[in-house]
Parts: sequence; C-alpha cells; structure tokens
Amino acid sequence: TKDIYTIISKYLQTTHASTHEQYRMQIEDIFEIEREKENEVFNDVGNKMLLWHGSRLTNFAGIMSQGLRIAPPEAPVTGYMFGKGLYFADMSSKSANYCYPTPSKNTGLVLLSEVS
Repeated sequence: TKDIYTIISKYLQTTHASTHEQYRMQIEDIFEIEREKENEVFNDVGNKMLLWHGSRLTNFAGIMSQGLRIAPPEAPVTGYMFGKGLYFADMSSKSANYCYPTPSKNTGLVLLSEVS
C-alpha cells in the first residue's frame, strides 16, 4: 500500500549513514515475502527489530528458494567480522554496500527483515 511504501522509504532514507554520502538510494519496488512454514521453525524470543540485509543480486535466487543461509566455503569473502553467519545492519546504506552495485549496474536488492 501507499502507507507501507511511505514508511519504508522514510526508513531507508533516515537509516542512510552519513559515512555513505557518495550515493543515494531510492526504492523501485517493494515485495512482502513470507516463505511457507518458515515461521514455524523460529521461536519468538522478543526483542524484535527491523534490520537491513544486503547481498549480491546473484544470491537472491537462493535466498528466495532456500532462505538466508550461512555462506558456503566457496562464497566470496565479504568481511565476516565475527566469522561466518547471517549479518544484518541498522543502517540501510551499510547493507546496500554488500549488494556491490556499480555506476553501470546500479540496482541492488536489500531485505528489510524482522529479526531478534
């Protein structure tokens, strides 16, 4: 809906870090996705937050079909500050950097996920 678009767009802009001022982001489209039965395997431990996750465009087919997974050994190393795992950020631009856009291919996908 228009309200959801407005809220997410504002959240995208207000969580764009001042250290990433060399680019701006804009929303092209929003999709709400819930993978079948995925909620059944998670316990509600409270402390829910909306956080961003960015990944290369080529990873999204796997993310959509199998969910977020810890990177396999052959995956390119992109930091792993705390070892291999699932990384989320409270700053949209931090996650957007992991999409690896270029001036000629400047579209990236980020997830806005409810995590705890």
